[in-house]
Amino acid sequence: MKLYLKTKPWPHQLAALRYFLKRNKQGQTFGTLFTDMGSGKTKIMIDFINAMNFNLTLIVAPKKAAELVWPKEIAKHSSYPYLILDLTKYSSERKAQEYIETVKYTSMNLIVIVNYESVWRKPFSEVLLKTPPKCVICDELHRIKGAGSKCSRFMHILSRRVKYRYGMTGTPLGQSPLDVYAQYRFIDDTIFGTRLDAFTDKYANMVTMTNNTTGDTFRALDKGKPFKNLKELQERMFSCAFRTNSEIKLPPTTEVLVEYQISPKLENTYKELQKEGCLMLSDTEYVNSSNVLALVTRLQQVINGYLPVTDIETKKTRLEEFDTYRQKILSELIDGIPTWERIVIFCKYRKDIKDIIKICEENDRDWAEISGRHNGYDEWILGKKILIVQIQSGSEGLDFTLARYCIDYDLHYSLLLYKQSRKRIHRPGQTRPVTYFTIIARLSKGKSIDEQIYNALQRNANIIDEIMENRKI
Repeated sequence: MKLYLKTKPWPHQLAALRYFLKRNKQGQTFGTLFTDMGSGKTKIMIDFINAMNFNLTLIVAPKKAAELVWPKEIAKHSSYPYLILDLTKYSSERKAQEYIETVKYTSMNLIVIVNYESVWRKPFSEVLLKTPPKCVICDELHRIKGAGSKCSRFMHILSRRVKYRYGMTGTPLGQSPLDVYAQYRFIDDTIFGTRLDAFTDKYANMVTMTNNTTGDTFRALDKGKPFKNLKELQERMFSCAFRTNSEIKLPPTTEVLVEYQISPKLENTYKELQKEGCLMLSDTEYVNSSNVLALVTRLQQVINGYLPVTDIETKKTRLEEFDTYRQKILSELIDGIPTWERIVIFCKYRKDIKDIIKICEENDRDWAEISGRHNGYDEWILGKKILIVQIQSGSEGLDFTLARYCIDYDLHYSLLLYKQSRKRIHRPGQTRPVTYFTIIARLSKGKSIDEQIYNALQRNANIIDEIMENRKI
């Protein structure tokens, strides 16, 4: 087959394209693309769509990538004209209407783009099942790793009505080897089966534990040796996957831990909350953390200098603010970076964004914001020097290579988000050495939540890297 490519591919892109075309010739109409973040996965799949001449393709992607990346990349790389139907901004009812009418009346090959948050919602999902596309491509396939989520379950149902099924991600095992199950349930549910309990029993060592509060028993991973049969899991996973490290040489990176000691007063507040799980600030106001994740959130917030405080009688909540060095540390970091340099600052909470904006303005630095409420990506591209990114909203699909400085104001405990966010800056297109600053609060005694999360992120990456790099398990 002679390939007509509008833009010249890198060697690994051409190899990936040929891999999928060869599989298709052999009757294997599904596959996964696991190349490094920033290695041009989108172009590979656009070239594949062109080569296969699909009349109707559905792209499912994170919202920011669906809106900002795919339409531009199709225009840039597609050898043939396609009608692009971007459904990300519409209600589910409008999505269904637009899809039906466009599929019915267009004579052009059609690419439909939708985001994960809405693809499963009725009535659009019902329309997709009734008039399924020829091909479905899941960008950032790891988004459906939660086997019980509505989106993941729907994508499995849809996969049974679609002949051509493909997924692309640089982080298929974001948190654990077990993440692979739901992703492959969409790609080809014969590889790992359709029973999560059977899959878990085969590849994980589970132990029975008891909830000390309720007395209920539950199963959890054995912390000593959590996984088993990883060689078989690896072989099955790569049976339909193209995996290679891109041959593009990237500049070096430098990791800098910016550590500081919190004040004795703040440390007392922190340790009381850590020990009791509940903190009384007065006779009428309290801070509560109902579970482990809530406690992690509260401990991070108190180190960052604030806590949501609830009134016992009215149940109304206000923010109690504390003295903290964290904002001062960030201000000093920003002040030490030349004003002409771009900076990306990742953070977790809305209050953090407000604090960072205040620090930027105090340092006379212009800024843009990417969060669940704002999309300032274009503002930053057009000249704003500092990009404040809520990590849950801006860790996937976007290119931040204009910056060579990245600051983690605080850390998310998700290894997936951590790895994804860092690859926004250090990826093909980056021509300068990259420096990552991570702000870490320390206690006078014991490990702070900052240290615990940072150490866990470094530790948990090892087993994932062994599987993904095809090392001997």
